[in-house]
Amino acid sequence: MFDLTMDDQNITPDLETMRNEALLGLREDANALRQKYLGGVHPERVTGYILKDLFGGFWSLSDGLPDDNPVKTALEAFVATGKKGFEIEAAFTDEEAIDLRDEALGKSMALFLINQAIEGFERAANTALIQATNETELETAKTQETAFRAQAVKQINEIIAGQ
Repeated sequence: MFDLTMDDQNITPDLETMRNEALLGLREDANALRQKYLGGVHPERVTGYILKDLFGGFWSLSDGLPDDNPVKTALEAFVATGKKGFEIEAAFTDEEAIDLRDEALGKSMALFLINQAIEGFERAANTALIQATNETELETAKTQETAFRAQAVKQINEIIAGQ
């Protein structure tokens, strides 16, 4: 005869359930880091940041090339647009266009590096959790996740300190 009065306390979750819970926790943790470090970037401004980076990057790249370099010639329209865009902004802020460009590039690079630290942490932990074949390995993967997270936060803090 079966005992149908078992309570949930006596049921051990299977490995797949435990893994799924760990993966969900990982996603939540990675998203919390994104919110903490990247959440101040308003979504409606992201396109502007990308465009500033693109056009500012072309302008910056072009500055180091000799005038007869075919790459510089190919970049001419992008460089002109980038300069014009930063000059428009500078007209409002009373700053130098080149300073605005350099500031925008610095911010974009920091955002990229912060994002990559979080992506690296999440992907490495995800792989470790998925590869676990038993409860012991899953616990080891969770420990690795904690270490990966700590490493990402350390890198992020170094990036922020370097700004």
